[in-house]
Amino acid sequence: MKKNISLIFFIFISLFSLTGCQNEDNKELTDEKTGIEYYKKGDYEKSLSFLKKAADSGSIKASRYLGKMYQYGKGVDKDYPLSFKWYLNAAEKGDKESSGMVGASYYLGQGVKQDYKESFRWLLKASEKIDEKKPTERDGKLMLLLANLYFTGKGTLQDFSESAKWARRAAELGNSESQAMLAFFLYSGQGILQNRTEAKIWAEKSAGQGDSLGQVIMGMLYQYGGGTDEPDMKKAIDWYEKSAEKGNPIAQYQLATLYENGNGLPKDLEKAKYYYEQSAKSQSEIPVKALAEFKAKQKRQN
Repeated sequence: MKKNISLIFFIFISLFSLTGCQNEDNKELTDEKTGIEYYKKGDYEKSLSFLKKAADSGSIKASRYLGKMYQYGKGVDKDYPLSFKWYLNAAEKGDKESSGMVGASYYLGQGVKQDYKESFRWLLKASEKIDEKKPTERDGKLMLLLANLYFTGKGTLQDFSESAKWARRAAELGNSESQAMLAFFLYSGQGILQNRTEAKIWAEKSAGQGDSLGQVIMGMLYQYGGGTDEPDMKKAIDWYEKSAEKGNPIAQYQLATLYENGNGLPKDLEKAKYYYEQSAKSQSEIPVKALAEFKAKQKRQN
């Protein structure tokens, strides 16, 4: 009899414990749902309290939404370290979007010390969870960051082939920067078979969205010939000027050399100097060296 009573008592305690867990789970889901509903309505003050309760109870979605709130300053002051904390909380529980945001934060040094190795690790984790049938615009941005890391060899071994692969995947999703990057690979033959006809297709897509690198590559295709077109300096200069207006240092450098040599444009050393100086602000080795050589040449001639 005592044994039966003990067993009944044990089952009762177990059921009570399970019921308690279920209530906690339901409360977490209720807080999460309510918090997200308030967020979508733009009532961030109410959203914040519910999301914090849900996140403290383990809600992945609530943690991600808190990351967004602190990242963009929705109902709170912008706070990148706090944003990173909440994204990391969700990422460590397997959330794809948050893993991508953690990777991007490490890449930019936003809310956390810049660390390309950690960036690469988290971006790769996020990429493994991309729905291949329904990739999103956000996935395209993630792929672009991976392409950049492989291209520069930051956080991983430099690999132009891998970079081109990720650039193509992102380009196919309509990402303008990735389209320009893919056009560069196809134009130069780095990491991929050279195909200037296809390079022009992707450069046009990128430039059509206003991307300055896509515009530069269009300029190069018209200056040096490629794709199905013969060289056309007028069109090349038009594309370089569009890109230079957006501050692209490659376009500025190209215009500087054209003005210095009178190639397709009337020779104008003042404009050449201006564009060399603008390009050199990028601190890239080629324009910095070109500016120094230009100044030295002008000094000798005067």
